[in-house]
Amino acid sequence: MTKMRPPSGNQATISFGDQKVTTTSVGGGLRRYTKDETEVVEGFEENSIADSTRGQTMIPWPNRIRGARYHWAGKAYQLDLSEARNNNAIHGLTRWQNFELVRSTQESVTYELFLPPTTSWPFMLLCQIRYDIGEAGLRVETTIKNIGDTPAPLATGAHPYISLFGEKIDQLKLQSPAHSYFEKDDQAIPIAKKEVEDTIYDFRKNKKIASVALDHTFSDIDRDKDGLARITLSNDTDSKTTLWMDESYQYLQLYSGDTLPDAKRRRHSIAIEPMSAPPDAFNSGVDLIKLEPEETKSFTWGIEPNLIKS
Repeated sequence: MTKMRPPSGNQATISFGDQKVTTTSVGGGLRRYTKDETEVVEGFEENSIADSTRGQTMIPWPNRIRGARYHWAGKAYQLDLSEARNNNAIHGLTRWQNFELVRSTQESVTYELFLPPTTSWPFMLLCQIRYDIGEAGLRVETTIKNIGDTPAPLATGAHPYISLFGEKIDQLKLQSPAHSYFEKDDQAIPIAKKEVEDTIYDFRKNKKIASVALDHTFSDIDRDKDGLARITLSNDTDSKTTLWMDESYQYLQLYSGDTLPDAKRRRHSIAIEPMSAPPDAFNSGVDLIKLEPEETKSFTWGIEPNLIKS
C-alpha cells in the first residue's frame, strides 16, 4: 500500500543544538519550531493543513487586495475571492502550491516554486524560501526572480504565530518599535495612517497586551544599528521571543487571533507578520515593487527565542 502523504506535503526537519524546525513542501511553510522541546511558534500537526495562514509565506502580495481586483500596465485583472467574507483576495498565490525541495543539510533547507502565469496573474516568478537554524535562532530568506518578459507587481510577507508556553497573550508583554498604525474599513483595508502615541496600539515601550484586539498594520518602524527591526513577546519570568526583520520589510501586521475559526486557539499566540508593502498595495501602489524581467529581490526575517522554563 502506498504511504499517504501528509496534507501539508513532504516534511523536512533541520536542527541545531536543542532547536528543531519542521518545514513543509506545501507553501514552503514553517510547521513547527521548538527549543528544548518547547513550542516557539504555534504551528500545526503533520496530518493537518496550515489553516489561518500558520507559518506561511505570502507571495506575490501579503494581506488583502480590495475586491480581488487590480490594474497593472493599463489592464484590469480579477483574482479569486479567497477572503469571501470581506470580498477580498488574501495572502497571495503560493500558500497552497507544492514547492520543490532543492537543497537540504542538517541546519538548512531551501524550497523552490515556479509560479506560472494565469489570466488573473499574467507573470512568471521563481520563488525560493530558505530556512537556516543556528545559535541565534531561525533565519528565513525569501528570494523572488522575475523570469518572464514583462515587469511584474510584487510584495511579500510572512505569517508566523509566536507563542510563549501556550499562555494567553492577555498576560504577555509586547514591544514593537512602530510609530504609526492604520485605521481600516469594513473590508479590513487601511484607510488612514495615525500615530500610535496616546492610543491602545502604542507598544513602543514593553507593555502588557491585556484585552487589546489586534488585526492592524503598522509602519514608521525604528531599527537598530544593524538595520533590523525587532518585535518582542515576553512574560513575567523573563522568557521572550523576538521576531526580527530586515529593511526589505517596511510594514508589520499584528494579529491577536480574536477571529480565528477555532475558538480554543484565540489569543494563545500572536501573528507577527513582516510585510514589504501595506495591504492593497496592488491598488494603492504604496511600496509596491515593479520587478523587472531577470530582476531578483530578497527579503529576510528571523526568530530568536530565549525561553526560561519555570
